[in-house]
Amino acid sequence: MKKLLFLIILLTLSIYLYSKYEEDIKFLMIDKLIVSDTIERADCIVALGGESSRKKEAVKLFREGYAKKILFTGFEITKEDYERYGLKPHDYIYPVKSAFNTYEESQVVLGIIKKYNFKSIILVTSFYHSRRASETFKRFLGKENIKVMVYPVFWQNFDIRNWHKNSYLKKAVIIEWLGLLYYKIEYF
Repeated sequence: MKKLLFLIILLTLSIYLYSKYEEDIKFLMIDKLIVSDTIERADCIVALGGESSRKKEAVKLFREGYAKKILFTGFEITKEDYERYGLKPHDYIYPVKSAFNTYEESQVVLGIIKKYNFKSIILVTSFYHSRRASETFKRFLGKENIKVMVYPVFWQNFDIRNWHKNSYLKKAVIIEWLGLLYYKIEYF
């Protein structure tokens, strides 16, 4: 009976707090997912698989001289992915082993970094994915004394206060929070 009473009180308190602080809670849900480091010149720029905007922004950083090499990760990377952006074979690292999630990408990148003796990377990913990517890469690459600088890619005209009005982003935020919880249990 005490447990039931406790659950009812907890649920009532949760509903009250959510109704009173709904906008603040929604803001924190997205804000706490975003990690952004100050970037400086690195050995390699790594664009994680997923949205093409990640590759596009990585190429922009590459052309601005932030690194001498660029690497795309993900499920199926081909030479055409690099050539589409006008990159030459000496600019990029290929072939790359396929990776199906952020953890696998970190392991693929770690192997490449060791092979090339890199000491630093700029990690390019979507803003809503930047916390999980940051924690994963800094955890595994940090053990090898590799500096990881996270560069989140924002959507054009992105409004952080109204993120919850975009159905894709609502789903992405929920997936990221669940992903963070899973990664903390499985990998950290």
